[in-house]
Amino acid sequence: MSPGEILRTALAEVRGHKLRSGLTLLGIILGTLSITIMTSFLDGIVVMVWKGFEDLGFDVVMPPEVEGVSSTAIRAALATGDVGAAAGMLGRPFELDGAVVAGDQRGGTLGYPTANLRLEADLACPRYGIYAGAARDHRAAVSIGRNPHYGGIERRIEPFLLDYEGDLYGQRLVVELWQRLRDEAVFESEEALIEQIARDVEMTRAAQRPGS
Repeated sequence: MSPGEILRTALAEVRGHKLRSGLTLLGIILGTLSITIMTSFLDGIVVMVWKGFEDLGFDVVMPPEVEGVSSTAIRAALATGDVGAAAGMLGRPFELDGAVVAGDQRGGTLGYPTANLRLEADLACPRYGIYAGAARDHRAAVSIGRNPHYGGIERRIEPFLLDYEGDLYGQRLVVELWQRLRDEAVFESEEALIEQIARDVEMTRAAQRPGS
């Protein structure tokens, strides 16, 4: 069986299948391949995929390439904590998507209960620090890092959802990051830490969603 026949067979199996969300696949967006290592082989694959989907009745779209926008540029912005620049390239706020797992449960004792978000190791994560964002239609103050005040060594992603009541344990949580507020820090006392968290929460209330 030729590569083209294999591809057409695979595409035919896709047609009409329901996605996990319950939706039916109607079209596909193909990313551009105008990179320096472009070869006629890759170009041929793109054309083959495009024609294969069109022959099966799918809509095929290849959006124009935007200068300066790439996954590398987005990751570079995240590495400096510039989630605003990342949002500009993505066309939406950058998101952290993971499951809520058991944590130290220290936030509750401070008056700011946080969720402990488990993020897959190969997913992009911004520079450590405190961020303003949102999750589940609630603003969220998000701590990303190692909790140096408590001598932590493992990365933790801990969103505090403002004005939220409920148990998130075991659930999927998608957290938008809107603005970087500050670096992680070690404080003189627990009281100083709590006072800073209160300021973080107030800044989170005032933060603007990128693109709004």
